[in-house]
Amino acid sequence: MISQFHINDHLYSADLSKPISIAIPLDFLGKQPNTYDVPHAQSRPYKDGIFVGDIRLGGSCNFETIELTPHCNGTHTECIGHITRERAHIANTDFKRISTALLISIKPIIADDHAHHYNYTLENGDLLITRELLEKEVSKFYINELDSLIVRTLPNTDKKLSDNYDDVPAYFSKDAMEYILELGISNLLVDLPSIDRLYDDGLMMNHKNFWQVGDDREVNPDTVNKTVTEFIYADDKIADGYYLLDIQIPPFLSDAAPSTPLLFKLEKK
Repeated sequence: MISQFHINDHLYSADLSKPISIAIPLDFLGKQPNTYDVPHAQSRPYKDGIFVGDIRLGGSCNFETIELTPHCNGTHTECIGHITRERAHIANTDFKRISTALLISIKPIIADDHAHHYNYTLENGDLLITRELLEKEVSKFYINELDSLIVRTLPNTDKKLSDNYDDVPAYFSKDAMEYILELGISNLLVDLPSIDRLYDDGLMMNHKNFWQVGDDREVNPDTVNKTVTEFIYADDKIADGYYLLDIQIPPFLSDAAPSTPLLFKLEKK
């Protein structure tokens, strides 16, 4: 199904019958991504002493109970409620279900000792996504109207589909997050387990900056509809550039939920 869209005063078309998923399939019985070494997501047949939800075990149908920690077990989208005292929910977040998105690829650099990078003592070998790196890639594309930014880190291997993040992966510097705010990004998507340093003594500086939440942890009404999606995987076959983005999320009354971000390639008419 071909649809046409006016974006940046230009006409584009997209085939809505050909979505490109950048979600990591969650394999309950096999390898899966993990952070903070939380229990793996699990799926098991429901049993109550009479009924068993597995045809292989004599049940009339397959009927499973699922346990997972969305923030740590795979692709998920989170709302401002992730960092606020009030329990804001992703199901009530009024973000753009269809948005314009730019996918860029970034090779993080080894952190130096510049204080503006992060409000935490950096360790040898820390990898940063900096403002300069973002500006270089974003500048390759004309931007006037952009809702969502998708950041793919390099090298990009399928190890991301099942990586157990024991070590600290790359994260955004303070100035990088300030640049993202300047771009007016409403939906930030990354192939990392967090936009912050995994172990930063609970500072969560980038989350706070993105949603403009202070130390009082009160909900900011001006940013309440922004989202962050972590643990995506954008295969190398997906080129950098403009897309339509559809983030599909179950209506969980929770600060985060598993999600399926779908891309649709935009063709300029």
